[in-house]
Amino acid sequence: MLHLHRSARADRLLSALTSVVSEPVPDPLSPEVICVPSRGIERWISQGIASGTGISANTRFPSPQALVERAIAESTGRDRASDPWVNGQLLWAVGQAVDENMSSPWLALVANQISRGRIDFDDETRQPRMDRVATFQYIRDLFATYHWMRPEMVVAWRDGRDVGPTGEELSDRNSWQSRLWREVRNHLNTPSPPELLVAATAKISDGSAVLDLPQRISAFGLTRLPSSVLSVLAAISVRRDVHLFALHPSGALWDEVAVEILGEESASRTRKRESDPTVALARNPMLRSWGRDSRELQLVLGSVVVPTLDHYYSVDEDVDINGPLSVLHRLQRSIRSNESDEVQVAVGDSRSAVSSDMADRSDSTPVRTADTSLQIHSCHGPVRQVQVLRDALLHELQDDPTLEPRDIVIMCPDVETYAPHINAVFGDFPKLRVRIADQSVLSTNPMISAVMALLQLADSRCTASEVIGFLHLEPVRTRFELTDDSLERLEGWIAKSGVRWGIDAQHRANWGLAEVAANTWESGVDRILAGVAMADEGQRLIGSVRPLDDVPSTDIDLAGQLAEFVSRLRSLVVALSGRFEVGVGFAVLRNASESLMSASGEQEWQAIALRQLLEELEAQTGSAGLRSQVSLNEFVDMVEEKLSGKPTRTNFRSGDITVCTLTPMRSVPHRVVALLGLDDGAFPRKGRTRGDDLTGIEPLIGDHDVRGEDRQLLLDAVLAAQDSLIITYSGRSERTNEALSPAVPLAELVTTLRRTTGAGSDSDVVVAHPLQPFDPRNFQVGTLRENQAWGFDPAAFLGAEQIGRQLISPPPFWQGSAPEQPIDSVSVDELVRFFQHPVKQFAVRRLNVRFQDFADEVADELSLELDPLQMWAVGERLLEVLINETDESAPNAGLRWIAAEKAAGTLPPGDLATNKVRSAYREVSQIARQVREQRGGNDVTSRAVRVEAAGVLVYGSVSGVCGNRIVDGSFSRLLQYSRPLKSIPKAKPRIAAWIRLLALAASYPDEAFTAAVVGRGMSGPSGSAVAGSVLSAPADALKVLSSLVEIYLAGMREPLPLFADSSQTYVRA
Repeated sequence: MLHLHRSARADRLLSALTSVVSEPVPDPLSPEVICVPSRGIERWISQGIASGTGISANTRFPSPQALVERAIAESTGRDRASDPWVNGQLLWAVGQAVDENMSSPWLALVANQISRGRIDFDDETRQPRMDRVATFQYIRDLFATYHWMRPEMVVAWRDGRDVGPTGEELSDRNSWQSRLWREVRNHLNTPSPPELLVAATAKISDGSAVLDLPQRISAFGLTRLPSSVLSVLAAISVRRDVHLFALHPSGALWDEVAVEILGEESASRTRKRESDPTVALARNPMLRSWGRDSRELQLVLGSVVVPTLDHYYSVDEDVDINGPLSVLHRLQRSIRSNESDEVQVAVGDSRSAVSSDMADRSDSTPVRTADTSLQIHSCHGPVRQVQVLRDALLHELQDDPTLEPRDIVIMCPDVETYAPHINAVFGDFPKLRVRIADQSVLSTNPMISAVMALLQLADSRCTASEVIGFLHLEPVRTRFELTDDSLERLEGWIAKSGVRWGIDAQHRANWGLAEVAANTWESGVDRILAGVAMADEGQRLIGSVRPLDDVPSTDIDLAGQLAEFVSRLRSLVVALSGRFEVGVGFAVLRNASESLMSASGEQEWQAIALRQLLEELEAQTGSAGLRSQVSLNEFVDMVEEKLSGKPTRTNFRSGDITVCTLTPMRSVPHRVVALLGLDDGAFPRKGRTRGDDLTGIEPLIGDHDVRGEDRQLLLDAVLAAQDSLIITYSGRSERTNEALSPAVPLAELVTTLRRTTGAGSDSDVVVAHPLQPFDPRNFQVGTLRENQAWGFDPAAFLGAEQIGRQLISPPPFWQGSAPEQPIDSVSVDELVRFFQHPVKQFAVRRLNVRFQDFADEVADELSLELDPLQMWAVGERLLEVLINETDESAPNAGLRWIAAEKAAGTLPPGDLATNKVRSAYREVSQIARQVREQRGGNDVTSRAVRVEAAGVLVYGSVSGVCGNRIVDGSFSRLLQYSRPLKSIPKAKPRIAAWIRLLALAASYPDEAFTAAVVGRGMSGPSGSAVAGSVLSAPADALKVLSSLVEIYLAGMREPLPLFADSSQTYVRA
């Protein structure tokens, strides 16, 4: 017997369901089967039954389609676990059929579609295979849709008739679908679901099928079901009690539709949506625009079966028709009664009026003024929406002490985007607890998201920043015991070792750079490991490896961990290169997940969930898929498709405020329902129907449409609000303040409210919030909320208070002097650094400021040319080599230097650096020759200095001393233009030489010293390639040095406005 229970409110249906399940059945051990559309409704039903009967146990909650598939399988003897039509084998059967017929003219459309995808050449045939798996998935989904939405058409295809949904012949563009379906059918050699549907329905009806189902079955919360599913449920109802609990927004509309279609119910099954005669019956604008799914459910239900009993549960009978109604309740009542107009009442203030056609009605119900039951808030972006929603909920809790967090639900079309903002904004208010219910596993399980990141990394170039980012993931850090400090050291090593991208030269072959082995992870790790054992001594190579400096032997374990990580990553990349079997891919992924990441302690559940998920995904590919070959990007797409829609464990109705998408809790009543993020473009979803989808070309009544489904979800949510409905959307851009339109359904609601409230403009029904939470308007009484201030955030309130005060100019960076700090000694090198950068040294020595060397930053791209700073560093290193060579030995030394530089990865690959290196070699050779001349054949030594100046010990050593002359060679330019065609020496090289000369002369007053500085001259035809400067020590060297030390002491008390080149220019002027 088929019982139909319908109501506009889910709580009325739940009461009816509780009464039904309270009735005993012959077998007390048989489970209660209740089909539900989502896990959220399952939790609500369980709690409701337990509350009504005292217990809820031995209850199964399958989806309606899962129950029907089970009934079909049992009635036809089909094993669902091995059915190729409902598991992964269908995907690979489609792929096999497409591959075998790729050259056939009738499949040219599919072949062209594949040819526009990503190129991935087969290793053996060198034929392009492009996005094959994505195309197979699309065709598989098409066929699966036809099986349930167009079963008669598929049966006709089996019989060799190439017809469309309504029996007409398929067009030439779409005829490939029927032929390809028959090819797939031949490959699987098993009856398809539509073929089994007719036989199963007959067997279930006449009782010849033995079903392992209880005597009573219920289906709750129905708003849309395919006719094929309803036909099986109707067949089951012949010998069992089947209770359908349909949520329909308007009993009045149901009655009018029933009269309209009386006598032609069977025609509704194949009637086109565009010819639906019941559209005009929905007079209420919300019903007409949002309620298509529920209206079409009635038509589909009537076309399949006539219920034995029809139970209707009114909602309005519970309402005091003589008492005042809020705007929300008035809107809900107008929807339920299918009214086209409504009593006018302003939202949020005390104005009220009555529409012209209702003013004369003697039974018109009073409305409640100063109403905030329906709030629409326009905000600047997602973060501001969450902040405004938090304050709106705090107002609700403040105004009603009986309201609890469990009475509030927040529905959001895009939970993944808003979840971080929700956690951050609500986290500042610990007592306002929220629980995000249905995020994907990628967002909630770090192990699973790390596996996805690993696959994407293997499918990439493995750049330095990508790999470092992967190393920062918590499961990877746990596996290799990496701390923040060790990760910082690793980043420094990776930058200095020259790693850019590519595991090794073989990996780079995928991008046509197999001959370039420098700057790969292999070369960088080799340098780091060699650096543990020995220091970098310029041209010294171990084989072809140049050791990296600054890798202490105490970090040998850390260097080994990096090497182990890169080795395991290489194994993964090699195993998944080319084309491989799907089963091999999952085996490699399991091994890689165990070797590259781990979870310990309380997080062990993450690893368990990952193993179970990989086993489940592998099982879903089917035995045929294990033999099918895919490329890495196809494998990544396949795994990502499975994971993207995988929800996490349910957190519905846990006692906290529930945050979820619109689907799980769409019709579950809550005292406060909040709709977050109803932005244009985000809601409703874009239901783009492709030209291949036969159900979308000419949709029939009852067909699935995502935009229509989202509108129905919104209608269900509006009707589920018992006390308040709060809606937020982005009405302005947070970057440009540009006005943004709301989602189209929300705009329709605003229009309806304007008409029913008599508002003159949208601003009368929509609250526009300022950009910042600390805007003073948030805390002004009556500005954003009548008789109250809006904001609750104490930190934002302090900010708002400061805005109203007089602006105070920020103090300068430094005032006065630093506390006295005794300085007993200073090194010569410290004096040089100070006079070259006085303010910088003050910040370093007194303020403990650390200046990052940009050369140590991680880079991802190979250098195709050397910038001026890189060119200077190359010249400096080459000068260190050539300065101690003779003219005869210099060329060979230069070749050794080039080999060492290439081993360090500091030069562009191949011949790209040739011209630059040659130019640098010519200039450096001349500088080196000049330096050797200045040395005069004397040995180069270092002289220790130690002298007291201005009460401070000056100590250290002066290098480059040749006899009585300090000779300093540099690749820096020693000259600069002060005015056209006139050059002057640069100050910094001369300052360094001058201070060293003073220290040496003061330490050895009996000797006469000079200093020579050699470097590059001016560029251009009139300039000289080499420039030099000779300085002589003054007779009062100690006195001059003492004055410099005094300036240094002053510079350690406060920043001194001394700038070397500018000061020199000023003195010379």
